[in-house]
Amino acid sequence: MASVPVDFDQPRERPLVSGTSILIFAAFLAGAVFGQAIPRVVQFHALTAAAAGTLAYIGLWYTNLVQTQQAASKASERVSRRLERKLGKHLTTRADLMSGVNRRIDPNRGK
Repeated sequence: MASVPVDFDQPRERPLVSGTSILIFAAFLAGAVFGQAIPRVVQFHALTAAAAGTLAYIGLWYTNLVQTQQAASKASERVSRRLERKLGKHLTTRADLMSGVNRRIDPNRGK
């Protein structure tokens, strides 16, 4: 009987409203205000909402940029540590070089 792997991890939840849609709504509101498509009484509030949406988009963009840079930095550190560990396994230490002993090569191996 074939087994089917089951993934118990929860799927990543998507945001209710994306950053791009926030910017689109803000541009729509600003366009409606400057095109005088909304009543004059509401124009101030619509323009304020458009400015807040634009600032929210910039904040989300900056947060994403910082998180991406941090993830790249952590990945680079992991690769660097892994490389150092692998090189450390293959290279002899300075003390071994100074004493003339190479622990990786056993002189009595072939006898």
